[in-house]
Amino acid sequence: MANKEGEFSILIDKANFNDKIIVSAFGYISDTISIKNLVDANKHYVKVKLRPFHFQTINLNEVVVSSTSKPLSAEEIVAKALINAELNYDQNPYNQTFFFRNQVIKNNEIISHDESIIATYNSIGMKGTNNPDEKIFGEIQQTHVIVKNDSKNNLGNINTFAFLFNRDLILSKANVLYKPTSYTLKKEGIVPYNEQKVYKISFQNIEPGAYSTGYGYPAPKKSSGVLYIDMQTFAILKYEHCVTREPFEVKSQPGKTAQMNHKITITYKLSEGKYFINYLNVIDKSIITSTADNSYLYDTYNVSNLLSTEIKSINTQKLNRPLLKIGLNNAVQENLDFWKNNSFILPDEKIIFDLCY
Repeated sequence: MANKEGEFSILIDKANFNDKIIVSAFGYISDTISIKNLVDANKHYVKVKLRPFHFQTINLNEVVVSSTSKPLSAEEIVAKALINAELNYDQNPYNQTFFFRNQVIKNNEIISHDESIIATYNSIGMKGTNNPDEKIFGEIQQTHVIVKNDSKNNLGNINTFAFLFNRDLILSKANVLYKPTSYTLKKEGIVPYNEQKVYKISFQNIEPGAYSTGYGYPAPKKSSGVLYIDMQTFAILKYEHCVTREPFEVKSQPGKTAQMNHKITITYKLSEGKYFINYLNVIDKSIITSTADNSYLYDTYNVSNLLSTEIKSINTQKLNRPLLKIGLNNAVQENLDFWKNNSFILPDEKIIFDLCY
């Protein structure tokens, strides 16, 4: 490798005296020098002139190529991810259809299981706001009740759908991407992800009372996770976040105390040159104990999944029903043939919280 003046030095072992040196530069015809001839002539310094290569149809202007060996810090990588968000994620209104599944599990028994196909209209695009659900509208296209909870109506769990968008890394401003100074960031290295090389950045919330997830429950006492960021575009391809909250007394059930944990997993996929939500999984775990003696009573899991089935960013259809109201006065007749003929395969989502901390 030569310096900017074209000078270079090389040490040659005697065993290689019969070899040759090839001198090349972009835009010039390469030249070959015999090492043996240099030795025989006792040459220690050689000036080589290369002839320009004359392109028949292309004229090249002078190009200066430079590089830096200084690696990016975790803070710089996350900052670039935020700066490039407008380029990587669609900033215009779009339609997206999701398969939505919600399960409630109490003491290892599924007590509620609903599935739906929901069409949405994001009126502002993939832009960070304080309440993303207020900018997104939707309609239920299909619904299927597998395990009915008699304490709720058939669409009782559909309201959970709206709040899932408040957990999204790009759509919500209550997270590490928009408030990085509230977190410690660490670059864990470069790892493969979906046949791409990505930066793996771990984060720990140093102000767990702020900018965590905006659940509306008592402040978190722990909040940490991992970002997987594409090395070329700085698009965030996967986001994992774990939160543990301070215990609180359940107002609707006197004498009971709840300890809540949340696990959030989100992946993004490329469609027509922009990234959109691909898969979103939120697990809310509640451990219920007796307020009197702190004895264990039971635990519940509320497991919500979104899987993108269709994205439409051209000739979009405007929807007017707010997400929080899509379950009201929106009677959808269950179509058994649809559910028999359509299957939706979700990623393996074992309910494991040990990996969070």
